[in-house]
Amino acid sequence: MKITHALAALPALAALAAAAGLYDQPWAEAQAGYASPNRKEAPAAVTQIDGKTRRDLPVEPGMHKVTLRFSSARGTFRPDHRELDIDFAPCTRYLFVAHYENPTGPDWTARSYTEPIGECRRKFMKDKPAEKAPQ
Repeated sequence: MKITHALAALPALAALAAAAGLYDQPWAEAQAGYASPNRKEAPAAVTQIDGKTRRDLPVEPGMHKVTLRFSSARGTFRPDHRELDIDFAPCTRYLFVAHYENPTGPDWTARSYTEPIGECRRKFMKDKPAEKAPQ
């Protein structure tokens, strides 16, 4: 009985070990930002990075092509997706939003904001002061 439980846990342990390797070096993150009616912004979904379906994994620092998707129940927006070339800085989280002039559409532009990833900075950049990443 105990052997069965141990064997059942092996796939979960293997996945955990693989994920731990992703955080063994500085990383970046790409996420949907936050809604701000005052700034006329809504979250834009990150659907692909370098043509691959987006998963909640870290992004290797460097140049990447990010595909964002935006849709709203308030109106019809065009186009429904945009592609951006982003130079991801290490230990930086990128928050992507759709900026609109009219909340019912039809046009939007992509914007990004950045914030440091504290855990990454503590682990890999102890001696470096926080820098504002390019937006």
